[in-house]
Order: sequence, then C-alpha cells, then structure tokens
Amino acid sequence: MDLGLQGRNALVCAASKGLGRACAEALASAGVGLTIAARGVETLEATARAIRAATGVDVRGVACDVSTEQGRAALLAACPAPDILVTNAGGPPPGDFRDFGLEDWRRALEANMLAPIALIHATIYGMMERDFGRIVNVTSFSVKAPIDNLELSNGARAGLTGAVSVLARRAVARGVTINNLLPGPFDTDRVRATTARAAEIAGRPVEDVARERRARIPAGRLRRPEEFGAAAAFLCPPMPVSSPVRTSSSMAGAILACSDRAPRRGRDPAARRRSCGRADESSRSGIAFAADVVREKLVVRRRNLLSARRPCRSRGMRAVAMPRRRGAFRARAERMTCRRRIGQGAWTP
Repeated sequence: MDLGLQGRNALVCAASKGLGRACAEALASAGVGLTIAARGVETLEATARAIRAATGVDVRGVACDVSTEQGRAALLAACPAPDILVTNAGGPPPGDFRDFGLEDWRRALEANMLAPIALIHATIYGMMERDFGRIVNVTSFSVKAPIDNLELSNGARAGLTGAVSVLARRAVARGVTINNLLPGPFDTDRVRATTARAAEIAGRPVEDVARERRARIPAGRLRRPEEFGAAAAFLCPPMPVSSPVRTSSSMAGAILACSDRAPRRGRDPAARRRSCGRADESSRSGIAFAADVVREKLVVRRRNLLSARRPCRSRGMRAVAMPRRRGAFRARAERMTCRRRIGQGAWTP
C-alpha cells in the first residue's frame, strides 16, 4: 500500500527494539527518512543498519535519554523539523503501590508523560506552519483499563492522553493530527518482564502465567510488533485536499486500543462491539487491522446516532437529542417553520 509518505522524515523514540522499532520499520517501508533514538548505543546502531539495508532510506541513530533535557536537545538537533513524531518509552517497573516512593512517581512521569509533552511542544508549531504533521503517542491499554501492579504506568500514560487531547482538536485545522495508540499484550521484552514479575509475586512458574495470559486473548497468541507498526504507519498519510471522506488522516485525538484482550466482566455490549478485540484473527496485516478498527467505530457511531434521535417540540425550533458520550450532552437545533394549532396552544412543525 502506498501511504503517500515518500520523502517525509520521522523522529521515532525508543526505536532500537520492540514496538518502537516496529513503527520505524513500517515508516521506512513507506519511504520515510528516519531519526531514531534509544539509550543503548550498540542495539541502536544495529537497528539503524538493519533498517537501512532493508529499505534503503536514510536512517540516523541518536543515542540519548529523551527523559532528560540534554537528551531531547541532542535528538532535536539531529532532526529539528520532523514531519512525523512517534513518542514512545519503556514503561515504569511493575510493583505494589505501597513500595513506590515519590521519586518513583517522578521518574515515571518524566519518562512517560513529560518527555513526550516536551517533544510535542518543540515540534508541533513548526508542523502547523508547514500545514502538515503527524504525532503518534504509543501509550498503553491501561489508559482504558488500568492494569494490576502497573500503577506507575497507569497514571503516567493516562496523564499524557489527557494532556494532549485539547491540543489535538486545535491542531487538526492546521493539518496536524495527534493520535494515541494503546497497545495490549504484544510479543516484546516489556510483556515478558511484566509476566515474569507477575509470576514472581504469585509464586508460580513463569510459563504457567504466560499460558494463562495467552488464553485470555481471543487470537490465542501475543500480537507481533510488526502488526502494531503497520497500525502506527496507517495514521500518518496526508489527506487528499479534495477528499470528502473521513480517513485516518483526518482523525485527531483518537484513542485506538490495539489489543485482543477479552472484555472485562460487566462491560456493556456496545463497548464490546466497539472494542478492537473484535478484529479478525492473525492473518490480517496491521494496516487492514487498523482500517477495520476505524471503519467499525464510524459505522457503530452512525448507527447509534440514527437510532437514538428523539425529536422534541419547542417554539420555532426542533431539537434532535444525540446519545450521551463521555457524560456530555450534544444537541443540534434545526430551524423549522411552525404554525400555531388553533385551540390547542401547541406548536408543530
């Protein structure tokens, strides 16, 4: 699939392995020049060589810690005006709430909330001046459903999502979109580490805990990182000016859960239908998977709006009540010519 990104440049954080590397590889396959960042020099250089050999695009590696001001300055010096920014960072360690001190919370917020905000602040206004920009925040499924023993990650990821939501709605008018991808269990070092920690806390073999986690996934397996990378690349193409269709390029402020996690007990059927976990089995590519997610959300939303219209009569107006969404009541008023019904004192369209 031609994403129309040939000649663009991207800055990808934590890209030496895992989901960050998968995002970098997917963008490079679309012809995007890369500046990738990670703390480990050897792994970063090996990843840059592998992507360069596989795709032929220009790949620059910057060994730095983006949770520090010096690291961010070095990264932005190498790529001061990216067209695409993928924020990503390794999650904080799992553990018990009682064991976390204030310094633990500060480190978690610095790496997983404040560092992405600083990078967005440094790049988004240049994107708006150029009338094009794509920002993808790789966070966690815990934004929608907090995960046991990951209190540090739960708080920091949700904080980032809330911090950029208003900015996303403002920037989209200037051709810049900000979207959030919420990965569930993918086959990465992070998932293996959290599984090992859960097994240690429970006093059980790691393989038993891993088998139980896979059993809760409808596909019966962990998703591959390259599937996630393709979903991230799907959010980055430019939108044709003449196109009236709402595509991934016109999405802004979306929170897309890339997870096959089984729905929690008590969750309402509509939410289960909207869940990305309904996407089909492993044979689909990441791009088709993401396209199905977007299409299903739009179809369900349209069906809900059409089925929930409740016309109510008022003087000179007809208000059409829309379904409640996130506690907010939306109403659209349509002007209509009204006449007074003689003898009844009521108004009808």
